[in-house]
Order: sequence, then C-alpha cells, then structure tokens
Amino acid sequence: NAIPGVVTVGLFANRGADVALIGTPDGVKTIVK
Repeated sequence: NAIPGVVTVGLFANRGADVALIGTPDGVKTIVK
C-alpha cells in the first residue's frame, strides 16, 4: 500500500497478488496473475 496508484491490499506481502489494480491516465487496469 506504499506505492501511489497501486492497490496491493497486503497481498504482495503475504503470498504475491493474484490481482493487481493499477491506476493509469486511461483508467484502472486490472492485472490477473
């Protein structure tokens, strides 16, 4: 949760995120592992 524009919700710290939400000028991109 320390990176602006990126929602990690603690998933990265625990086991790696299955879903990452990244804010871009075009909107929010969802990246699924």
